[in-house]
Amino acid sequence: MFIKEQVFKKFAKQAWKKSSLVVAHAQGVYHIEMGSVMMQVKAGLMSNKAKAALVELIGELPAEGEGYKYGEDADPQILGLFENLGCVAGDECCETCVMIRNGHLLYNVYQTDDAKVKVLNSLVSLVDESQVDAEAGESKPGNPVLSAGNLTWENNVMALRVPVSEMKYPADKIILSIREDLTYDGNTIGLADANMH
Repeated sequence: MFIKEQVFKKFAKQAWKKSSLVVAHAQGVYHIEMGSVMMQVKAGLMSNKAKAALVELIGELPAEGEGYKYGEDADPQILGLFENLGCVAGDECCETCVMIRNGHLLYNVYQTDDAKVKVLNSLVSLVDESQVDAEAGESKPGNPVLSAGNLTWENNVMALRVPVSEMKYPADKIILSIREDLTYDGNTIGLADANMH
């Protein structure tokens, strides 16, 4: 699984406290929603640490065919069917070397051939390719796909979807025009301050 498990645990707990943690089990896949973050994982390949993080909050994981919304101060609510996050049609997106700070929020900038979007750094921090279990045949997720206001990373074990924000402030566009079409090389980070209030 290409997720940073400590960050996953934090997101799951935050969603549980807000009564917005969803865990479902259908067709051999766990569907998990943590607020605006959605992920699907093949049930037999979900890491023990990720399972433990959920079990700590909700007790037993749902059986095949079951799905619930969980919360700290609420009984689990039964839920229905879920969309499949895998094989999303859209435009491949590359991370740039630009980061934008807007007040206390930090964004990573991604681009396609035709568009640039920003994603909260806290959401991007969920992705951790070093956690891929190559010895067990797991592949790296590669670049995410941009579709319907979301970025989706996917490999042969799981899919992860996070929302994006449009570049709507003038400062965002100015910064990007200055640093046009720069791709992230893993070493360089451009930090731009775009305090918009």
